[in-house]
Amino acid sequence: MKLKNLFSVGTCCILLASCSSDEPANNGNNNGVETQGTSYVNIAINLPTVSSSMSRADDQSNDQFYDGEASEYQVKKAYLVIFKGEGNGVESEAIVSGVYNIDNLKPWNMEGTEMDNVTSTAQTVAKIEEAPADNLWALVVLNDADAEEHFEKGKKFSELTLKPVDMDVMKNSNGFYMTNAPLYVNGGAQTLVKLNRNQIKATEAEAKAATAAEIYVERGVAKVTVTVPTTASVTIDNKKYVPTIQKWALDVTNKTSYLVRNVSSFSTWKDFKSAMTTAKSGPRFYSEDSDRIYWAIDPNYDEQVLASATKTVFNTVSENQINLDASAKGYCLENTFDVANQHQSQTTRVVFKASFAPEGGSPETFYTVGASSVIYNKEGMQNLVKAEAIKLFEDKKDGDKYTFATNTSVSATAGKHTIEVGDVTYDGNNLTAEEIEAINESIGSINTYLNGECYYVARIQHFGQTYTPWTSTEPTYGLETNATLANNNYLGRYGMVRNNWYELAVNDIKTLGSPVVPETPNTPDDEKTYYLSFKVNMHSWAKRVQNITL
Repeated sequence: MKLKNLFSVGTCCILLASCSSDEPANNGNNNGVETQGTSYVNIAINLPTVSSSMSRADDQSNDQFYDGEASEYQVKKAYLVIFKGEGNGVESEAIVSGVYNIDNLKPWNMEGTEMDNVTSTAQTVAKIEEAPADNLWALVVLNDADAEEHFEKGKKFSELTLKPVDMDVMKNSNGFYMTNAPLYVNGGAQTLVKLNRNQIKATEAEAKAATAAEIYVERGVAKVTVTVPTTASVTIDNKKYVPTIQKWALDVTNKTSYLVRNVSSFSTWKDFKSAMTTAKSGPRFYSEDSDRIYWAIDPNYDEQVLASATKTVFNTVSENQINLDASAKGYCLENTFDVANQHQSQTTRVVFKASFAPEGGSPETFYTVGASSVIYNKEGMQNLVKAEAIKLFEDKKDGDKYTFATNTSVSATAGKHTIEVGDVTYDGNNLTAEEIEAINESIGSINTYLNGECYYVARIQHFGQTYTPWTSTEPTYGLETNATLANNNYLGRYGMVRNNWYELAVNDIKTLGSPVVPETPNTPDDEKTYYLSFKVNMHSWAKRVQNITL
């Protein structure tokens, strides 16, 4: 198996040697285990580095491995979960037979030791109450204080892969939750590691000397970083404006995830090819070089989430919650969906908060009308309303007699507004409700950009244009005409998978954003019109870089 560079940033390599089962060993071939009882397991947990020869392309290709932060490798808790194979011996039917705490994690848990790199190794021998057998499987769980509860004895592996947990489990005071990464093995997906009974030893000394079985683990969260342009310029109505990204935040993030990555439907999508006609036209859901699998099923994978229900299913942000600096890192639970549910209402996105000011000037409140990008200051907006009133009302032609409230319903808050009774007077008298309605019908909605702030969104792509290219000249996915072809071409275009690092690189800002955080309609992720140009580079931690233009 080609695992040398499997998880250079997103995983730990765990070497597991010698386990046992509670069945007595056969005489003459029992590796020193004569009876049921205590056996020993030699475990070396290695946090690997990136090979200098690894590809680091700036796109969404698979098998881009990157070192992250030292804190992302912290290990304070470790458990070994032993499964017994049942029925036909397939992984999904294996039953939890024991959960064993690994409490000696030198040098990670040595008093006074501070880990400042990503290359350290911890090694120990774990004592388990199993005896040799041919049907034992292993799972390693890191930084889960409730592992014995989560991996309950007697439960099938297929049940555990469907057990949802929240972000407090996946990123906690011990560090990042990690467990076995599924690998492409013998044409299918395999998460548990099959143990050879010849690796099972009766003594600690024998276990230390035994050949190890390799287990690879991955973090339970996805990572997001952004890069923003230092300069950008937008020309509107022959006037230049400078948009400057101030903060960002993750939005529409999943509230729950599975304990172990769910790849139970791998057989249905493993052979979907890349839509590219280049060298990337092979399988996109797994790597033939690293054996790594690049997709997953989350708890709401095939459930339609209407925009009205988004906040009950996902975490969403408001304007005052957009508070990450450009250099900050964001973490969230994986969020995937089938093509039928590849909609804005359930796709994790980055919301950027920017200031928008005239070139050489400072940000201040401004206005636009309807879908027009023409910018008005306060006086300009009042003059527009006044001009419409003069045009509409025969008895109110004197522009000098119009006055406006200090804080109108339009100027008080950001967003889309219409004027109301009390906002405008003529010769000291409020315009009537009928007159106000006539002005609103003529002008349309007024967009208020309070303090010159505007918002842009970039929905996070997984395979993106690298493996699932789409252009605005094409029908959106083509589900109605050929669902099989739609899945083959576009499944995984958007989404987030655990242990992947998504870097959104903002290339440019092309136009004015929204005055408030844009809504998430129940419409396809891909639109005919874009306001932001970007590229997602995905490195694996795996890292995927997505370049965007706002």
